[in-house]
Amino acid sequence: MTVAPLTGDTATALGLAPEALPLFLREEWRAIVGDGYERLAVLNEDGKALAAFNLHRTRRAGLRLISHPAFNPHCGLWRRPQAKNPAKAVGEAKKLHTTLAEYMLAQDGMVHLAFPPEETDLQPWAWKGFKVVAQWTYRIDLGQGLPTIRAGYEDKQRNAIKKGLAGGTVETTDDPDRVLNAVRSTFARKGKGLDEATTSALLRAFLKPGLGFAFVTVENGKDSAAAFCAHAAGTCYYLLGGVDKAHGSNGAGAMAVDACIGQAHALGLPIFDFEGSMLPEVERYFRTFGGTPTPYFTVNRAPFLTEVALKKKLRHLF
Repeated sequence: MTVAPLTGDTATALGLAPEALPLFLREEWRAIVGDGYERLAVLNEDGKALAAFNLHRTRRAGLRLISHPAFNPHCGLWRRPQAKNPAKAVGEAKKLHTTLAEYMLAQDGMVHLAFPPEETDLQPWAWKGFKVVAQWTYRIDLGQGLPTIRAGYEDKQRNAIKKGLAGGTVETTDDPDRVLNAVRSTFARKGKGLDEATTSALLRAFLKPGLGFAFVTVENGKDSAAAFCAHAAGTCYYLLGGVDKAHGSNGAGAMAVDACIGQAHALGLPIFDFEGSMLPEVERYFRTFGGTPTPYFTVNRAPFLTEVALKKKLRHLF
């Protein structure tokens, strides 16, 4: 197996129908992420693509970093299923991850790379000296049906939505600026900088029929919250959301998220993924929607002296 740049149309190169291409391998990400973005394939001896994934090369505090791209919860690894025999299938997966680990060892810089939840066997990375660390997202099985899903919400959240709907409305929108305004309001309230160019590019790329949707909560004639999702290959990802506290009720944000869950169900998608929930404040909020805590794994490595320095602030990763 060899790792090489994946050129041309990704779906064609992988032998997939366009609608079967996972969200984080779609072509739109090249323009959204910009400089440093790479899409790579793992090829067999005949040059056939066995897997594909994304990387983003950046600098943080003057240090080279190789990670999954911005707004991507993981590297988007797709791999072609081959063996039906369980033991052989495990062996093929280990061989693939060994190839990936060896490739990353040969790169210059720190590595912090997350994999999809379906990739549960990252033992080859540990064998190669990477630190394998679990993180969590929340996922909702949309096959339960909406009444069951909503009955699983935390009581306080369910009541906040009910109270909010008594005085406000939730409407769908294809206007990226309405979503961006809500996101901007949340970032400003928390004192964090927002990369508006990348956020706007993400919305304009995926807020389209068949790719994504957004809902806005309207209270007292003003937008008070918004939530945006994109979907592909059976999974709907909650990518962006925000609340304008000056105009929003306690349930404003949840009303928009609930509408997104309802839309994903209406589209017949099997899974709703909150795209990571490692920040305690964010985790507590996502938890109120009754999803299942779902682990996914990151692999981490840095040059020795850099790793020692990083342990002061990022001990959980390095």
